Amino acid sequence: MIKTICMKTIMTGVLLNIAVFSGSALAMIDFQSKDPIKQMEVGYAYYNGSEGLEKSHAEAAKWFRKAADNGSFRAMNILGVLYANGKGVQQNVTEAARWFRRTAEQGDASGMFFLGAAYVTGDGVKQDLAEGAKWIRKAAERGNAYAMEKLGALYQTGQGVPKDEKLAVMWYRKSVHQGNAEQMEHLQL
Repeated sequence: MIKTICMKTIMTGVLLNIAVFSGSALAMIDFQSKDPIKQMEVGYAYYNGSEGLEKSHAEAAKWFRKAADNGSFRAMNILGVLYANGKGVQQNVTEAARWFRRTAEQGDASGMFFLGAAYVTGDGVKQDLAEGAKWIRKAAERGNAYAMEKLGALYQTGQGVPKDEKLAVMWYRKSVHQGNAEQMEHLQL
């Protein structure tokens, strides 16, 4: 179980914020395609119960798995989120961390952020604040606004990095400039 409400909100929000379809009717969905983008569209349709499909997180997970098997980093990260939260699959934080590591090690900023967060909370991996901060920093340096905010929080509290208010403010500001406006409250340290 993800240990922090903030992390749970971010991880669950990934699924809710990235559903974009190229077609708007069930007839437009290609159930035979080997294209990971098309497979993701089917996964989103099942996840949201849209495009004429009945809502089914289990069916969504199957389609996200197909897209992941065809190389989609986004699908791999979504599978990690599904495993972390037990949506459509049996909850398994170790499996979630495995999916996040798979994308992180290939340079995906979202995977780096999720893997770093897993190390910070100890979900699916042995808790290691320094290792978590390392992955979160890599994601932040690649422009991930959530990672920037989390890195600011780590510097503010001294978790995994030396406590440093100036660096905390710098990363919070970068997060806000990347569109993470709800984090402006942190700038009033």
